[in-house]
Amino acid sequence: MFEYNNQSSAEDLVEIIIKQKEVIKELKTKNEAINNDFVFPESGIANAPYSYFKLDKNGHCKYVNKKWEAIHCITRETVIDTPYTDTFPPYLKDEFNSYFTRVMSGEKISTEIATLNKNKTIRYNRYQLCPVYKYDDIIGIEGFIDEITPLKNAEEELDAYREKYKIISENIPVIVYSALPDIDSTNLFLSGSITELTGYSKDDFFNDPKLWKSIIYTDDRKLVEASLEKHRITKSKLNIEYRIITKSGDVKWIRDIASPFTNADGEIQRISGFMEDISERKNAERALVISEKKFRSLFDESQDCIYISSKNGQIIDINPAGLKLLGYKKQQMMTQNVTSLYVNIADRLRLKRILEKEGFVKNFGVRLQKNNGSIINCLLSSNVRKNEQGKTIGYQGIIRDVTAEKQSELVLLKAKEQAEKADRMKTEFLAQMSHEIRTPINTILSFTSLINEETDVSNNPIMEEYFNILNRAGKRIIRTIDLILNMAEIQTGSFCPKLSNIDLPGILADLYAEYKTIAAEKKLELLMDFEKSSLNIYADEYSVTQILSNLLDNAIKYTNTGHISVCFAEKENTVELSVSDTGIGMAKKYLANVFDSFTQEEQGYTRKYEGSGLGLALVKKYCEFNNASISVESKKGKGTKFSITFRKAD
Repeated sequence: MFEYNNQSSAEDLVEIIIKQKEVIKELKTKNEAINNDFVFPESGIANAPYSYFKLDKNGHCKYVNKKWEAIHCITRETVIDTPYTDTFPPYLKDEFNSYFTRVMSGEKISTEIATLNKNKTIRYNRYQLCPVYKYDDIIGIEGFIDEITPLKNAEEELDAYREKYKIISENIPVIVYSALPDIDSTNLFLSGSITELTGYSKDDFFNDPKLWKSIIYTDDRKLVEASLEKHRITKSKLNIEYRIITKSGDVKWIRDIASPFTNADGEIQRISGFMEDISERKNAERALVISEKKFRSLFDESQDCIYISSKNGQIIDINPAGLKLLGYKKQQMMTQNVTSLYVNIADRLRLKRILEKEGFVKNFGVRLQKNNGSIINCLLSSNVRKNEQGKTIGYQGIIRDVTAEKQSELVLLKAKEQAEKADRMKTEFLAQMSHEIRTPINTILSFTSLINEETDVSNNPIMEEYFNILNRAGKRIIRTIDLILNMAEIQTGSFCPKLSNIDLPGILADLYAEYKTIAAEKKLELLMDFEKSSLNIYADEYSVTQILSNLLDNAIKYTNTGHISVCFAEKENTVELSVSDTGIGMAKKYLANVFDSFTQEEQGYTRKYEGSGLGLALVKKYCEFNNASISVESKKGKGTKFSITFRKAD
């Protein structure tokens, strides 16, 4: 630090040594201050209006000013030489430690830290943190604190307001606008459902001032221009409805409502308002008009009476068909109460009770009196009319004159009763006469058989043939009577089948024993399959026996040579029984009528074969009682086959 010169005198040397000691002393004093790390601020900082603090390299607090104490409500004695993070709540300690580490690395930091006060309110502080150097080493940090709570609260309120405004302006279901009072003017402000309504964006309208005029429906432009002109002149409120054509080519109705804003001289500076889509309402109004026209057309042209009345029955409206039906003029009818039209007032009261309970009534039979006093039978269909609050205000309905139908119905009913009476008389007659005939015939046959046994006619072929003729004729009459009785029993509904599991081979065995001799008399072979030990069907035993008996009688009657065959085939759930012969067969055109009553292929007294034509009709009826199906196959001169399908017993 000092240069030594050999030429200097001893006094000079002493002087130099003294000065050197003074410098060393001064440096020592400075070093002592430096060894304390900090030279604390002057009183200006101590009383500054901002908060100030210093920390050593370990993060301990070495100094805070009075403002710091006031903000943090902590005394200087409490915080000095303690970790500064102790002044923060636990959830902020890690955050401040990260700031401390960065500043100790030479970074200057400006940040905002939010803390929760004891009264549960948030306090915002802005921290300025700077490193403190000793020579080239960082020995700590110093910090400045500004409380910015009011500013932050104001900013948050502003952000919230902006967010609300953004949500409202972007989602409001109308277009809010502000523009110069000219249809071609540039928009000053435009917000809302612009794209949803028009298909164009905000920028499209801002960039092209004439775009709005161009999308106004051609037929409505004069209306819009005239309304704007009146709006400018009278400075009145604008309220018009017109159509626009969207970007996609759709036509929409809008309602445009605006108010003028004038200057001190009364001149319009701008107009502000909103536009809303009213297409749905307009379409509904148009549909209502169309509907009303259709209703009026139907109302006026209907052939039935249509009326509208109040709750107490006063006629509000009635169509021409109603006036014609009741014989009144329109003016007369409008002063009429429907109660006066009822022949029986009780019908009116009963109708009102039903309407009040159900809300409607359909085909309610009433008798009404016309203007000329004549009575007509009518069917009335009506429903309740209600207001918007759901309160009944009246009735409306249709009245149809059914007098002619009633008369026709009475005629038909009388004819039906007469037909049923005749049918009952016929059935009763057949049943009675059949009984009256069969009883004496049985008596005659019994005595004929007795006379035959008592008289020896073996040597008198003529007498023997006479007795055979009597026997055959008697049996023919009895069979005819049996068929008539069975048919009468079915027609009167007195036949009640008893369905059960029955043994089919057993029935066939009994029939074989009975019909084998009859077939042999005509030299016919009767082939019958009843060898199976057991095969049950679910059917009525009596009617099944009658079915097979009638089919065998017919087969033997119409077969002159050959055989008759009865067989059955067992399937999964059914049994198919067939009766076939080698007889005369039937023509194809007759097969459609083969099961009709009192029919034969050959009719009249010249027919070759006897019979009443009831056998196959009874077979068909008995099959229906047993839920069995029957079919027939036949060829003229080749024979006939009947097939019946029964349900197999469970």
